[in-house]
Amino acid sequence: MDTLARFNLQRLLFAFFLAILGLCVWLDRAGLLSGMGLPGPPGVASGGWVRVYFAGNGRCLVTERVVKSDEEWKKQLSPEEYQVARRKGTERGVTGR
Repeated sequence: MDTLARFNLQRLLFAFFLAILGLCVWLDRAGLLSGMGLPGPPGVASGGWVRVYFAGNGRCLVTERVVKSDEEWKKQLSPEEYQVARRKGTERGVTGR
C-alpha cells in the first residue's frame, strides 16, 4: 500500500471514529442511552446511579443516587433548604439565598 492510500485510510478511519463518538454523545445528551440497559460504573448497582451535568463546563459526574427519608432530610437541611430542595418550593425573592 503506498503512502497516499495509507494516509487516506487513516483519515477515513479517524472520521468514522469521530462520527461514532459524536453519535454516542448526542444519544447520551438526548437521554436515549439510559433505557438501553447499559451498565453503570463498576461497583454501582444498576439503577442506583445518576449523571450530574455541570452547566459551566459541560462535563458530567456519575455518582450514586442518594436515598434518604424525609425525616433524614429534615435533620440535615434547614427548614428553608428543605422547602426549596425537597418540596420544590421557591426561594424568597431578592435575598440571594
